[in-house]
Amino acid sequence: MLTVTENAATVIKGLAARVEGAEHPGLRIGASNDAAGFAVELTAEPVAGDEVIERDGSRVFLDQTAVPKLSDKELDALIEEGSVRFSLRNQS
Repeated sequence: MLTVTENAATVIKGLAARVEGAEHPGLRIGASNDAAGFAVELTAEPVAGDEVIERDGSRVFLDQTAVPKLSDKELDALIEEGSVRFSLRNQS
């Protein structure tokens, strides 16, 4: 199962707080038109069938195509010059 670093959880919570009118917003990771990548978006809630991963109050929603591809990965986040960059690496 995808794991979320403490840093990524903090960033996701901060970003999700900007989603208006949502009780439990999160970051959704799903299929992309680019076969090698993923689509990432802030959303108010998961889509039916999404796997929900929670850490320290943050929520990540994985669509069914992303689940097997990310099962052995760790999601991290870095803030540089006001921009957020998410990265994936193999779990240690």
